[in-house]
Amino acid sequence: MIEWLRAPVFDRSVAQILLQWPSDYLRVRRGLLRARPLFSKRSDYVRFRDEVFNLHRLRRQMAAFRVVRKIVSVWRVFHVVLALFLIVLIAIHIYISVYYGYRWIF
Repeated sequence: MIEWLRAPVFDRSVAQILLQWPSDYLRVRRGLLRARPLFSKRSDYVRFRDEVFNLHRLRRQMAAFRVVRKIVSVWRVFHVVLALFLIVLIAIHIYISVYYGYRWIF
């Protein structure tokens, strides 16, 4: 269990993270149950268990953060391109409105 928790976090897709969540949780839970006899006091075991669950949660968050960071960077590029395209469309719309729409006044 310790080797698995210390292993580097690899990039996974959001679907992989969500699908592997139950099996990862069960793996940690099973490892904790096997480690229970190694502790003489229950308070020590509870503190260890809480820290292992915190580490497991942080590893899951790190994997998800990498995926979300990639998605946001792609969205940012798409958003800038779309914004520039819309500004050009607005400028064309204003030009056509002034050229054809107000010609009868002037």
